[in-house]
Formats: sequence, C-alpha cells, structure tokens
Amino acid sequence: MKNGDFDNLFLFVPDRNLLDDRSVIRIRHQAVRDLAKIKSRIKHCLHFNGVNIPDSMRRHASRWTTQFKTWLRTIKLIGESRKSMDILLELLDRRHREVLDSNTRLRKMCGSSRYKTNYDLMTSIPGIGQIAAMTILTEVMDFSRFSCIRKFIGYIGLKPMTSSSGEKESIGEMTFRGNHYINSVLVEASWVAITKSVYLSSLYGRLLHQGMKPQKAIIRVARKLACFIFATIRTQKAYEEN
Repeated sequence: MKNGDFDNLFLFVPDRNLLDDRSVIRIRHQAVRDLAKIKSRIKHCLHFNGVNIPDSMRRHASRWTTQFKTWLRTIKLIGESRKSMDILLELLDRRHREVLDSNTRLRKMCGSSRYKTNYDLMTSIPGIGQIAAMTILTEVMDFSRFSCIRKFIGYIGLKPMTSSSGEKESIGEMTFRGNHYINSVLVEASWVAITKSVYLSSLYGRLLHQGMKPQKAIIRVARKLACFIFATIRTQKAYEEN
C-alpha cells in the first residue's frame, strides 16, 4: 500500500458469478501444475526401476498418449513401485479430466456477453491467447478500479523492486508481491510475443545487447505487454502495431 499503489482496490466487491468464473481458471492452473508434477514423478519411477522407454513408444511418451499410458500400466516394476505407478496414473487421468472440463467451460466463458468484447480486444495483442486473456480478465474483473497504468503494474507484481542497505540501492525487475496468476501468464505470453511482434522482439534483442540476462529482459517485455493490455481495455480499441 506504500505510495498509494493499492488505492481503491479494497472498494471493489466482485459478484458471485465473477468469483465462480475466476475459480474455474484457478482450478485449471492448479490442475496443469499438478499434471506436470505427476508426469515428473512417473518418469522418476521409471528411472528408479531401471526402465527405459522403448524407441517405438517415444513419440507417444512425448505427448502422453493413450498408448503410452497403456504401456505404463503393463510394464513390470519392482516391489511396491507397481502400486505407486497405478496411483500416479489414476491421479494423472483425474487431473487430465479436470483440465478438459475447465477448457470446455473456458471456451463458453470466452463467448459470453460478460467477456467477449474485452476478450476479443485482448487477444488482438501479440502473445495473448485464450488462457492468458481469461486469466487476466477473471483476476482483474474491473479495469476501472486502476486509475493509472502504474497501479495496474503494481497490482500484477511487475513493478520494479527497490531495496537499500546503507549507501547501496538495488533495483530488481519485479516485486514478490502482486497477483502471481497474472504475472506468470504474462511472462509465458511474453516468450510468445517476441516471436510475433517486431516491436517486442526488437525490445528484447536490444535489452540482451545491453547485457541484460534473458530472464530479466523477458520481465521488461511482460511489463510492456501489461501496458498494451491496460491501454487496449481502457480505450476499447484493438491493438495495432505501428
């Protein structure tokens, strides 16, 4: 709340439908993270048992197809590892169903009267796809509660962090506060944006040329992307790259 960064935020009270929509997106994000962890544990189980994925199955393994999961259910494992693998595969299927169900609900939300206009505007911005757009829209809900771009950036958590000790002062690329759902999808979107936007690609390249590390440079791109989003929604005009 220092320097008024969060002024007016506590005056906004979302209705039940908005909170339900936000919950759908958050459940999807959690299910996707869980899927990644479960897949990692399955691979660890294979490695622990000295099982190599055969060449004939590698293409299926990279996409976790039905054939690959069937193979996982039939291989012989040591001791209790077979039970562990079966539990992991059950969890994998459950989380996969959650993601598919969330995707179905997500597509309906995109076309609803509540979101369609802003969704179409936001997806006109390079790198902003369905997941990023709906995550931002359901987390922010009402852009009018931010009086300026600086407060929006602060809410996201992309405002540079300043710390001082004695006579030394350091400036980081982002704070540890902010909405982690939004800043994570914006960073992901930024990696896509630099392949689609000449302006953002040029910005990223210029930062690297100045000696900035890629991880820090992409945060700068994400901050610029946030500015595009704020301007697009507030003006209700689709993004156009000059």
